[in-house]
Amino acid sequence: MSWETLESILGRVAAPRTGWPGHDALAVLDEFCKLVEAKTGVKCQLVRGYLVNIGQEWKVMMAAATGGPEYVMLRAYIPATGDTVHLDLYAEELAEARNAEELRVRLEAFVSEPVTQENLRLLAG
Repeated sequence: MSWETLESILGRVAAPRTGWPGHDALAVLDEFCKLVEAKTGVKCQLVRGYLVNIGQEWKVMMAAATGGPEYVMLRAYIPATGDTVHLDLYAEELAEARNAEELRVRLEAFVSEPVTQENLRLLAG
């Protein structure tokens, strides 16, 4: 492989990802955090994690408004292609979302679970 070929390949990899499909999933997760903060007072932030075989890990981190340690509420794995997002919602299997609407549905179902609501109440109190 010549340096010109290597430069060309690396140039494509490092090119800005305008319109990157995974951006939609990040926007939904960011919207989710803002909604959690607005409705519960719990601090919420999206934190980049490890790059793994199913995609870039993004952790939804929670903390009590009064301070204290952070808590990982959920993890989302977004592949470079932006295809199916895998969610670690502390179930036996990872949940899948193929688009932004499915991701919203999965997050809504997760927040509807009694244990998730209890965790939010504890952090809000």
